[in-house]
Amino acid sequence: TSVVRGWKDWRWLLRTFLFAGSIVMGIAFIQQFNNEFLLNTSGNRSASTLGNAIYVGGYGIFLTFVGWFLVVKEEHIFWKWFAGITGFLGFLGIFFSGTRGAFLGLVVGIVALFIFYLITLKANKKIRIFLGSVILIGMAIFGILYLFRSNGVVENLPLVGRFFSISLSGFANTTRGMAWGIAVQGWQEKPILGWGPGNYYYAFNKYYRPEFLRFGYRETWFDAAHNIVLNNFTERGVIGGVIYLSLFFGAIFMLLNAYRKKTFDPHTVSVGSAFLVAHLVQTFTVFENPTSYLYFFFFLAFINSQVTYISSASQENVSGAQNKLPMATTVMVSLTILLLIYSTNINPARANMATFEVMRTVYKLEDPKDAYKLVTSIPSPHIDDIRNDVARAISSGLRAYVQAGKAQLARDLFQLAYGEISKNRQLHPLDVRVHSQQIMLAQEAALLSGDKTLLLEAEKVVEDALAKSPKRQQFLYTAAGIKIQLNKIPEAEALYKQAIADDEKISESWWRLALLYSVSG
Repeated sequence: TSVVRGWKDWRWLLRTFLFAGSIVMGIAFIQQFNNEFLLNTSGNRSASTLGNAIYVGGYGIFLTFVGWFLVVKEEHIFWKWFAGITGFLGFLGIFFSGTRGAFLGLVVGIVALFIFYLITLKANKKIRIFLGSVILIGMAIFGILYLFRSNGVVENLPLVGRFFSISLSGFANTTRGMAWGIAVQGWQEKPILGWGPGNYYYAFNKYYRPEFLRFGYRETWFDAAHNIVLNNFTERGVIGGVIYLSLFFGAIFMLLNAYRKKTFDPHTVSVGSAFLVAHLVQTFTVFENPTSYLYFFFFLAFINSQVTYISSASQENVSGAQNKLPMATTVMVSLTILLLIYSTNINPARANMATFEVMRTVYKLEDPKDAYKLVTSIPSPHIDDIRNDVARAISSGLRAYVQAGKAQLARDLFQLAYGEISKNRQLHPLDVRVHSQQIMLAQEAALLSGDKTLLLEAEKVVEDALAKSPKRQQFLYTAAGIKIQLNKIPEAEALYKQAIADDEKISESWWRLALLYSVSG
């Protein structure tokens, strides 16, 4: 906002966004015909260069609205065509992504666009009649598609068929619906300030529902509610949730207020407000990510800059007015940027490469202790992830070390890995994934060494994990397995019965209990 002030500069930034976005959407188009192009793992849905089809859908919404905005704002015919084509690629990208939340955001955003045009173009009756007619026709088409959603033609429409396949009555019993319910439970426990940024995962563990396992083990780990509004209320309480919503409604208020003062034209107000509505709606079904934060806060800065610095009389004069900086300031800023790059990019990269070398050493069954000392000597904000990665590699390699006649080295590495995981448990006491890794490490070492004290240690860890996530079957099963190894058969039986009582439709709980009865006579 303070650096880029003039419309000319913002226009070039908007063009740049469209150009970059057209490349992303072009790759998404290729992935529709070659599903595995650029390591796409989303099947017939395109993830492009963003790694997730959901991100592509949200980005497509932004590009669509920016494209239309520049179509009506650009003066030169070349740039109008450029904006139109690249914006249309963004529109297609929503369908390439197959993201229902993005499609819903697009539909609501278009309706909002027409409504805001009705408000801002009130002097032009013909356009208002036309827009009102389009809204009514669009609603009729939407209703017809919904009524015939089971028809084969509608079902086969790209993304549209997938969108109308949603059953509102059955949504509460889906993994997304249950994750939303847990978000509400978590917010009710800590309503004012919430669980802390990024901590939805801990609320999820506490209120985990056994029904999640009906959909497979991959659906039992949620680190976000797939609803950024509920996510914010859970993590930041009512204060943070209201502040998040105010980012949208505050910006829309600023746009309408600027229009009332005749500072903004109808297109800036209508397209800007409609995009904010569309983005908010699509975040009700997904979560924010680095891509969405980039264009969302870019757009907020654009609005704020225009409201703060631009008036209808001085629009063309602001650009470039304050582009020159004193040499001392330039040097200080450059050094600060270099320092930030070194500390946030180069150092973590060095640590990651050194970690890779440790893991490669483990796979070669050599001694990685000196290499690991080098890793820990490099400052990195990801030291907890590094500990997890190294401990996981050691855990999977212990048996191979013993079979290669390096039992003492295996014992030393176990002590190293177990100590590092213990540090992570102290750092993240509610993160049951760390518990799980420590349990597996202790069980593997106990199996190889015959040391039952390690099983007793694993028993303590799994009981602590169950205290954090009492209905999670993974820990009930693991705890029962450890009890069996310690010959505590009645306690193992009670744990399996608890899993059955939590949800009797999970077949694995039944056959584990049956297996216990079989082997114990």
